[in-house]
Amino acid sequence: MHGSGPKRLALGALKRSAWQALGEDMDLEMGVDFSKLKRSKHPMPDFVRKALNDSGLMGDYHNRPAYQQNDYIGWIEKAKREETKIKRLAQMLNELEVGGIYMKMKHPASQKNKNQ
Repeated sequence: MHGSGPKRLALGALKRSAWQALGEDMDLEMGVDFSKLKRSKHPMPDFVRKALNDSGLMGDYHNRPAYQQNDYIGWIEKAKREETKIKRLAQMLNELEVGGIYMKMKHPASQKNKNQ
């Protein structure tokens, strides 16, 4: 656990100001460093944000590495047909809910209920 309460908030603020001072590309909302991405960072579309919030999976999304967050968004947005975007969004939401899966591949680091 990373701590809680005022100490955690102060540490988060300190990290944000340090990253800003360095000019790094960082998701300031969640403190995720996107500076090492090899691909361009994709902005999150409103419909994806709404789906993540409505499903209660935004935290699971932000717990994934920056490259996975970016890849999911880019993959969804590159679909030409609306039906394909919806299908890809549903796959992402399912993988986040289940855990341990990324783009239909095993991803042990995101597995849920590791102690069971």
